[in-house]
Amino acid sequence: KTWMIDDFQNLSVDDWFNATVRSERPNGDLMVKVTHPRTGRSMHAHVKCGNFRPSPQLLNAKVRVRVAHVNTTSKKLQVSMLPQSFTTDFARVSQYLWLNGTVSRLNEHGMLVIVEPPLGSAGGPRVGWVGRDYVVAENNEVLLEKFSVGDEVHVRVTKTGSDGKLSLSMLRMDMLDATITDVVPNGLFVSFRPPSSNRVLRGFVPGSAASWVRYSPSMHQVGQVVKARLVNVTTRGPVLSMLDYQDATEWVGVSSHKWFQGIVANISSQGILMKLQRAKGIQPVLGVLGKLWEECDGKEPTVVVGQSLWVHVVNVMQSGLLTLTAGRVKDCTWMAEMPGGTFLNGTVRRPCSAGWIVRVQEPSEGSSGCPGRSCRAVLPHSEIEGVVGNYTTVRVRILNSTRKTTFFTMKE
Repeated sequence: KTWMIDDFQNLSVDDWFNATVRSERPNGDLMVKVTHPRTGRSMHAHVKCGNFRPSPQLLNAKVRVRVAHVNTTSKKLQVSMLPQSFTTDFARVSQYLWLNGTVSRLNEHGMLVIVEPPLGSAGGPRVGWVGRDYVVAENNEVLLEKFSVGDEVHVRVTKTGSDGKLSLSMLRMDMLDATITDVVPNGLFVSFRPPSSNRVLRGFVPGSAASWVRYSPSMHQVGQVVKARLVNVTTRGPVLSMLDYQDATEWVGVSSHKWFQGIVANISSQGILMKLQRAKGIQPVLGVLGKLWEECDGKEPTVVVGQSLWVHVVNVMQSGLLTLTAGRVKDCTWMAEMPGGTFLNGTVRRPCSAGWIVRVQEPSEGSSGCPGRSCRAVLPHSEIEGVVGNYTTVRVRILNSTRKTTFFTMKE
């Protein structure tokens, strides 16, 4: 047997060979007799539940298998009837995408499901687990007892473990009534009843998912009933969100130097909520504006609901919320491309040992009003004309540059 094990160990996951199903174990696994594709010799092997699609006609059936695992210590062989799966095919799947699956095992705690990968994926199906509280039937009742091995189901991937294991759910992500049971600095503990269960579960709403703007514990109180939706299941329990879902996939990877024109949707003591649209025909999304560009007196401007502002994207959070800023991009590379002697509008920011720090803005292109990038340099005392002070508006041009510092002059 040792040399046969060695022969099978030399096969790749793409080498398929013949097998005959001999028996089914009480736990749902199969015993098969396999034939080596090159030597023609046979031995018994094990097919774990989840490595084959259940069927009542499997006993004594002729099937095609590949090597799943070779245990050289115990001299045992595990094979699979399914193509190789890749964790990456599922790791990037949105938790809002429904996938087809086949029930492969049932017990009182839930069900094991063979999940088909999204269309266009390179790998094959993968096994995932649906806990009892996350199983739902068409009539919105938990009917775990009425499912059977081989049933086709629709599932969502809520988590992909570091070992590639999938956590699945059959529950819709509709808003539920949840009662706040505790308010803590980083979020809210709530109790809720899934639409498919009579059990009351305890879950957690992270601060970032409790409000579109900055989370503040003082805004919530124990006993308050809120709307929330189930977004994940972790080892510590269910995770919920009080935010309506918005698809921000179009904004992932957007350059932080690119400007977008948005509309102020709401203003509160916690922040400014902006509505942005990437292009016509694409669903608008909401983002929180964290910084405004100061006026000439150094103060942030007053904004009102409905006002148009230029912003750029700092980050796209897991919830789909964008974090935004209206602060100018601090990038000085554009100054090297300016024609010699070009005068720029600048604002004096503060004094320094060599003179004054002046921040200039890249000239706007066209008539869109899109802000330009900004940069700062030193205006020496000897190059000043007139009187300057903090937040004085000046016209300057580049005098000279070193590796560390650029110097301006106000002189012709």
